[in-house]
Amino acid sequence: MYESINFLRERVRLQEGVLQSDRRIALFTMIGLGLFITLVVAVVGYSLLLQSQLTALNQSVETLKAKRLTLKSIESEYVLRKTMLKLADTVIGKRTKAWDAITYLYSIIPKESQIEAINLSGVDGSLAFTVKSPNVFAFRDLSKTLQSDTVKSGGYQPTLGSLQRNEDGSYDLEVKLSITVAKATPVPTDGTEAPVVSPAP
Repeated sequence: MYESINFLRERVRLQEGVLQSDRRIALFTMIGLGLFITLVVAVVGYSLLLQSQLTALNQSVETLKAKRLTLKSIESEYVLRKTMLKLADTVIGKRTKAWDAITYLYSIIPKESQIEAINLSGVDGSLAFTVKSPNVFAFRDLSKTLQSDTVKSGGYQPTLGSLQRNEDGSYDLEVKLSITVAKATPVPTDGTEAPVVSPAP
């Protein structure tokens, strides 16, 4: 007896196997393509995010630079005003000391003598002045007063300079008074003994 062979069934079975294999390949391909597209979208999105952050950062930097320039001008003006105020304070302080010294001078100079010129030195803050005495006796009293220990203890250091005798018998004495305190207590001229500078003949 002859057995019948169904070639059509075998062919259908092979075609079904190939079809299932193709389906699996198509499925994996679609999954891989989906993952690739997702990865590309993620990379592009992250790149756009970084670009946005970089733009915002650049804008912030520009804003800070502009603010810094504004603050720099304000700082320069502040430093200038501070320097001017410090200078003004120094000048006012020197003038205050000078005024106290001048007031002190007028309180100790004998009535017979007269202060003719006063100059304030900007280097050491001392006073340079000239005192005119009408005669030798007035000059003697003036010399005693300026060289007395009481004047030195008051905080002022007098230095006697050149002495000139005029044709009318008066004397011009140049004196430098170093300012060491802001204010001194006026001292009455009571004839305190002190070294006397001899007047020119």
